[in-house]
Amino acid sequence: MQIPAGTFLDKENQTRRCPCVLLLDTSGSMAGEPIRALNAALPQFRQAIADDSTARNSIELAIITFGGVPQVVQDWTDIDHLTLPVLGSSGGTPLGPALQMGLDMIESRRQFYKQNAVGSYVPWIFILTDGAPDEGTELTAAVFRAQQLQQVASGGRSPKVIVYACSTNTDPKVMGRLKSITERTYALSGMAFREVFLWLSASLRTISKATLGTPTVLPAEPSQMTLSQAKVITP
Repeated sequence: MQIPAGTFLDKENQTRRCPCVLLLDTSGSMAGEPIRALNAALPQFRQAIADDSTARNSIELAIITFGGVPQVVQDWTDIDHLTLPVLGSSGGTPLGPALQMGLDMIESRRQFYKQNAVGSYVPWIFILTDGAPDEGTELTAAVFRAQQLQQVASGGRSPKVIVYACSTNTDPKVMGRLKSITERTYALSGMAFREVFLWLSASLRTISKATLGTPTVLPAEPSQMTLSQAKVITP
């Protein structure tokens, strides 16, 4: 599944780009208060980035929802042109296909930057879910691909993508499946979507100011966001 790189690029902006794909769970289990909380948190996330002049020029976002059928609801854009749809909820939790779409978008965007001589930081994928991802070969393939892209090659300085995952479902099996995608898997207490997206915006703002080759210290995670101790399990 190949996703076009998109055509948006402000060529007058010479700032090094910080691309991030949001993978948002909009399955049926998100109905009611969870989807309302998610819809309320996203504008605050956007505003926190818009209020920072460096981040505003650096961060580029894309949004994929996965509820029944994964959809690109926002192709690559900067914060000034970001359109936040009102999200609904339905269907299952097809994380595997959604993750493949996100990785396709990341790889296409990196190539797009290269073609246009635009510098960039390591891209991020941020997954937010409240349920167990659908099982099957698509998830297995997506997990393997994500694992490969997160590895630092011999002699390399950084991975090709950084993946974070948060889940409000703390069942060990659920957390174990997410942890098979990334060690950066967090249990999220309650529906603290506002807190986690403010942390994400602060982290992306920090990266947008980073000096290449210098270690970057991200903001501390909020108390509602706890690093998972679940064991990695087979997808």
